[in-house]
Amino acid sequence: MISTIGIALEAPGWVLILVSTKKIGEAVSDQDVFKDMLSAGAMAIAAIAVGNLVYLTEFPQLFMLSGPLVSGLSRQGSFYPFVGFAIGALFIWTFYRLAAFNLKRSYRSISRETNNKWFHRSGRLFLLGTATAIVLIGFLIVFVALILQVVAFYSIPDSLPAKSGHGAKIVTEQSHDPIWKLFRQTR
Repeated sequence: MISTIGIALEAPGWVLILVSTKKIGEAVSDQDVFKDMLSAGAMAIAAIAVGNLVYLTEFPQLFMLSGPLVSGLSRQGSFYPFVGFAIGALFIWTFYRLAAFNLKRSYRSISRETNNKWFHRSGRLFLLGTATAIVLIGFLIVFVALILQVVAFYSIPDSLPAKSGHGAKIVTEQSHDPIWKLFRQTR
């Protein structure tokens, strides 16, 4: 149940981020922005898959030990679920770490092209948060990075400074949408 909720919450977020970075990459004529984000999304999906595998195979076995924990560990073969769970957690951490590295590269490119430093800050915090998630403080850092990510996307300019005489329009389809115009007026 818990793993299904995680997928249901994370997958649409990655789709929205991928669509946004594709549009930004097209506007700044840098396809590496989207490629790096696509790699980050693939690594995050791999982490979800490994997480589900660990959740379905190793996690239930942790609670099948009878008696106190010490006597359960002293029996032969009963330490296996803990080892499997630890190895699975290490794989999940590794995949999320690789995802954060690619996300940081993508956000660094976006920050450089749009002069929006919030992307760079968010990417650095994602990288730092995933590195320290193994000691649990990283989850708080990742939460702050998610907030900065929202700030970064809301602070994207409508057009970029002109490099060849014409400014690149970042938001093309949405400029005719009345809800988008209303949103822009309230900012």
